[in-house]
Formats: sequence, structure tokens, C-alpha cells
Amino acid sequence: MSKTFKNTSFFKTLREQGAKEPSILIENMWDGPKALISCTLGEITHKHVLFISAAERESALFQDLSYFSKEPPLSFPSWETLPGDEIPPNCDIIGKRLQILYHLTQSKNPQIILAPLQAALQKTCSPHTLKNMSSTWKKGLVFPFENVARFLTKLGYKKEAVVSDKGQFALRGGIIDLFPISSFDPYRVDFFGDEIDEIRTFDPISQKSTGKADAFLITPADEMTLLKQEKNLSTLFDFLGKETLVIYDDLLAIEDRYVA
Repeated sequence: MSKTFKNTSFFKTLREQGAKEPSILIENMWDGPKALISCTLGEITHKHVLFISAAERESALFQDLSYFSKEPPLSFPSWETLPGDEIPPNCDIIGKRLQILYHLTQSKNPQIILAPLQAALQKTCSPHTLKNMSSTWKKGLVFPFENVARFLTKLGYKKEAVVSDKGQFALRGGIIDLFPISSFDPYRVDFFGDEIDEIRTFDPISQKSTGKADAFLITPADEMTLLKQEKNLSTLFDFLGKETLVIYDDLLAIEDRYVA
């Protein structure tokens, strides 16, 4: 945030009102100033900022939030399917959702999150469940090798002869090929006994190693199964907590989306 903006009377008014008022209405603004004000309020209050939109202009908003925010903003997606649909949600979307939710359970810094209305209201597992079912695998980690297949199966990963898609794993001697749904690349994990000795990325088509990695995140592979097993369902708000500012972009469009 520039010193010039901090010295303006508008910033001083915003700081005073943001500290004491439960809600603020600002109208007739385009995306740039709206993003600046949102980031400013987050810095003033030291709270998470949840920016709820009607989903039509998310990419433009995200770019503006990225420009003004100190922390990289998070774009939290919704399922592209409805609860009654028989088609399962896209694996990439599930992976991104769980990755962001897990990040919120681990981060100590306030975050800026952009989410369409559907994503903010959509049910998911509880923070406690996600923390218990997610882990970071890194070099030197000790994990009983004989329990790996059972552990991954419990998370919803499917055992295959060759890993070619997200949500799959394969065993070859002391080597595990695994494609986490929250990752862009699959990983080849070399165990030495019960200790992770080496982690490499590989090409799922050629099956050739492409590089080395120090660590990667494993989240559950199936959000639908988590919802069926979870007794106390949660939403994005449960991961953010009470210390959160909620900003609505275009209330009329959001109301139309809610009705739809």
C-alpha cells in the first residue's frame, strides 16, 4: 500500500470506520479501488478477508486483489456439479478446495479469499477431520511402509498398476508412485526401510522422472466420501473463524445467484 494513499482523508476515514463499524456500504466503484479497499481493511483489522462474488467477474477481481495484497490471494472454487447430480465433482477442483482449506488450518497470517457464493455456502468436512487426514510427506519422514497402501486407500486413493491420473497410487518394491489430487505433478517416493529417502516428480505419460522435490502435501482424494462420513459438516466460514471480514461484490447479482 502506497504512503500517498495512507495519507489521504479517505484512508483515515476507512481506518476509523473499519475498526468500529460492523458493516460498511461503499457504492459505485470499479474493481481496482474495490480490491484496494478490501486489502486495506484486511491490513487495518488484521483479519481474514472473504470476498464473495456472483462468479461472473472472478478473474478480473483476482488479478486486482493479487496486485494490492501482501499475501497471495486464494481463489476458492465451487463444485461444477450440484448435490443431486450423479456426476462426481472434477478432481482438480476438489484438490484445490482441500488444499486451500488445509492451508487455512495451518497459516497464522490473515488471508484474502475470493469465492463465489456457491463455494462459500457449500458443505465440506470439518477443520479437525481435514487436519487429521492430511499430511506433508518430506525427505527423512518415517512412516511404516507396510501401512502405506492401507493409509492411502483410507484417504480415497485407488491402487493401480501404473499411476496415470490424480487420485491413484502404485507400489513397486520400496517405491510408491502417487498422484495427489492437490498437486500438478505425480510423485515417486523412494523408501529406505520406513524412511523416505528420495522424492521425485515424474511424467504420467512416459513414466520418466522429471525432477526432485523435498516435500508434498497429501489430502483426501474424495470430498464426496468425506461428506458422507462426516457427522458435523462445515463450510468455508468454519475454516476462517470469527476474525473474518466478509465483503460482498454486487449484492443484486449475489441475490440472483442465491435464488438460482
